[in-house]
Amino acid sequence: MVLLARSPYHSGLCRANDLRRVVNRACATWNGHLLPMQASFGIHPFNPGDEWKTILHAADHAMYCCKRGNREGDDRRIRYAADS
Repeated sequence: MVLLARSPYHSGLCRANDLRRVVNRACATWNGHLLPMQASFGIHPFNPGDEWKTILHAADHAMYCCKRGNREGDDRRIRYAADS
């Protein structure tokens, strides 16, 4: 989980895309084999006073929608909670 406080939507989306590109270029080594890494992101804006459980649930739901979409041929790696 990455929390970007005081970050407008577009800025947060750009940062998530930057993180996605870095992670998706990386590989992990397991039993002598290089395994490509892939990341999916769900993002949700929040305001002071919002419940952290609600924020996390919305972002988590968006991430799982992204993963499901990727399995179904949608190549977006980031989903905005309002679009899920």
